[in-house]
Amino acid sequence: MADNGKNRLSEIKNKHRQKLRTAKQTFKLLNKHWQTPNGN
Repeated sequence: MADNGKNRLSEIKNKHRQKLRTAKQTFKLLNKHWQTPNGN
């Protein structure tokens, strides 16, 4: 049981990391999008 719980925890952590990574990538893309010559 304890082992199973650990596996579940690491799974959740991995998913969270993936979400964070994709969020960062989208944020970078948005930054590029908003930093257009006409704006700044």
